[in-house]
Amino acid sequence: MTAELPVDRPVLECDPVAARALLVARPTEYYKDEDGYAVRVDSLWEAWMAGGGTPIWRIRPMFSRESTTFLHERHTPSGQRRLVMVEGWAQVTVFEPAGLLSGGPRVVKRGIAVLDKECDAIVNIAYSSQGDTRLYAGIADPADKSRFTSAFMLNGAAGMWEFVLEDDDRVTMRLLDQNSFIARLKAVGQSTHH
Repeated sequence: MTAELPVDRPVLECDPVAARALLVARPTEYYKDEDGYAVRVDSLWEAWMAGGGTPIWRIRPMFSRESTTFLHERHTPSGQRRLVMVEGWAQVTVFEPAGLLSGGPRVVKRGIAVLDKECDAIVNIAYSSQGDTRLYAGIADPADKSRFTSAFMLNGAAGMWEFVLEDDDRVTMRLLDQNSFIARLKAVGQSTHH
């Protein structure tokens, strides 16, 4: 519930040179996936799964583990405590924590974060992207217990995702400052084609 992921380095690095550097510098923290990316899976999450915890669920079942992007306590707007786990860009698992009468933790929601069509297109670009693309760990918002954010770089353009836990245990996801991000992404694309 109080896991802290590193914020000084990405949880997913797609640039081949930067990925190799992470893999060499932190061989026990990152693994190289089938695309050559450096992927960080949180050790607490791995221990939970190894101990018979919740099985892995992923959007791309033929691929290996996704990065641990967020793993921390959040609250629904009505005040229900939850452990929210995000893997990769948008794969969400929401747990009801263990309780005195309820037994062990249980999965209450699992799926892709709810996002609009424009954001969905950006996530799809991210999954198929090569080059200067990276994803950073989510950070819990201390002022809003249902909210967290995650910085990213997509093909050289910086952006920020906002995630919000809802009362039905869905997690919504939106791109902050969407118009500016799309303009930056287009500008980077144009500068690489000249």
